[in-house]
Amino acid sequence: MHIIHSLSIENENVKRYELTFKPHHDHLVCHECGQVVEFYDSELERLQELIASEKGFELKSHNMVLYGICNKCQTK
Repeated sequence: MHIIHSLSIENENVKRYELTFKPHHDHLVCHECGQVVEFYDSELERLQELIASEKGFELKSHNMVLYGICNKCQTK
């Protein structure tokens, strides 16, 4: 029925699930505490479409997960 979407996060043994009716967004994940921050950036979306087109792809969907250290963990 396509009401949930699974998201695999590096270094986790479980999958995260999100409802598919949420607007499209990407993710930032903290390697230290596991915090997941959702974000949307129209310029990134435009560039992804451009790259796909330049490589001969018709983009249907994508998942972007950026890994790093959140502010809270950086100040520990």
